[in-house]
Amino acid sequence: MMTIYLTLIFLSLYLFLGLLSSRLMKLIHFPNVTGYLITGIVFGPYVLGTIVDLITKKIDALGLHYLFGSPLSNANGLILNNISFISAIALAFIAFTIGQSFDKNAIKGAGKRIIITAITESLGGSLFVFIGLLIAHFFFKEAFPWPIILTLSAIASATAPAATVLVIKQYKAHGKVVDTLLPVVALDDITALILFAIFFSIAKALSSGNLDIYSLLIIPLLDIVVSLIFGLILGLLLLLFNKFFHSRNNRLISIIGALLIIAGVAQLHLFNINSNLYDFQISPLLSAMIVGAIYCNYVKDVDLILERVDNFTPPLFMLFFIISGAQLDISIYYKDTKLLMMFLPLAVIYFLMRIFGKYSGAYLGSNSEKNVDPMIKKYLGLMLLPQAGVAIGLATTSGAQLIGTFAYGYTYGDIVVCTILSTTIIYNIVGAYITKWALFKSGQIDNEYLLSQKNTRNH
Repeated sequence: MMTIYLTLIFLSLYLFLGLLSSRLMKLIHFPNVTGYLITGIVFGPYVLGTIVDLITKKIDALGLHYLFGSPLSNANGLILNNISFISAIALAFIAFTIGQSFDKNAIKGAGKRIIITAITESLGGSLFVFIGLLIAHFFFKEAFPWPIILTLSAIASATAPAATVLVIKQYKAHGKVVDTLLPVVALDDITALILFAIFFSIAKALSSGNLDIYSLLIIPLLDIVVSLIFGLILGLLLLLFNKFFHSRNNRLISIIGALLIIAGVAQLHLFNINSNLYDFQISPLLSAMIVGAIYCNYVKDVDLILERVDNFTPPLFMLFFIISGAQLDISIYYKDTKLLMMFLPLAVIYFLMRIFGKYSGAYLGSNSEKNVDPMIKKYLGLMLLPQAGVAIGLATTSGAQLIGTFAYGYTYGDIVVCTILSTTIIYNIVGAYITKWALFKSGQIDNEYLLSQKNTRNH
């Protein structure tokens, strides 16, 4: 019973700490997600939790555990397990939001070049990471196993628009580059989810040691098909429900209910075809994405309803990022020198190759149409570096399901989570500055604005 009350207290503390971190990030012009991740790392089980555990052990050693020692021992880690369901719900909402990018009117308005660019820059990030890790695999197989290569390659395609949009709004940037950038980052996460569904299913089979054709080919296909059908059925039922309930509040409730069903069913392992071969699961990301796509295309006044959804999700997403940050086991950086020498090259290759891939893919896609503004070709790829919600969501999914042993007690999933969280923080810091620089160089920021900023600093 005490654990339940402590969980509520921890949730409230996480929310208030998240608010404080967002204020700090605003002062230093970083996206809020960076502050949430750092908050989770610092106040999670591997930093503050470790300190509390050491203190409680000292208290127990002194025979004073009856005061407050034992109840708090490892409390942070236990509570983190108790609130892990929040991440599953947040993932469903993230995928539902991505599904809105399938809006047929928005896709028609985007134009062929923008759609091609979104695909090429997504695939470019994945392809370059795959090639980089594959080359490293031939030299050091133990540090670069196939499940990690496939999973990271899929996650590399995702881009976070939040950091980019923050810089655009801050500097009131506008122009052809910005007009191309915004729809591209809205569309590329669709590619990420599809790639992840394919690659991760194969990675799970490799991780579990099932190397037969059934596990490597048939099961991944079933994963995807059943997830899409489940999302389609639920989306159609949601449309039917909306015929009887017309108020925006009731429609918001129906969306929340549908996404909770997806988050729950995905965890129940309902489709266990053969427990000796594979524990069949639907993908909550694909199912929720299809629900979002159906809803945004076939519901009247959808913008007003989705606005209600957007008003509902901020605390949920904040907790999701904080919980994700708390899962970063920083002991990987100091536990053993050999472990660090295995992990660090993996993270560095992922970080650098994704940059090259994003830039190359954006450049190639921009050339799909004649007479394109050269500034788009030159600078667009530099604004596609930040990662956040989708990448972290895919990483946490990997952390729970990639069970193969990497080294020193870490699983493949642990390594994927550590790689993505570590690079995400760097991407969001470095990416914001690179985006600002690229906007300046491409002429997307008015000289009047630059002059007003200069005068403000002088006064």
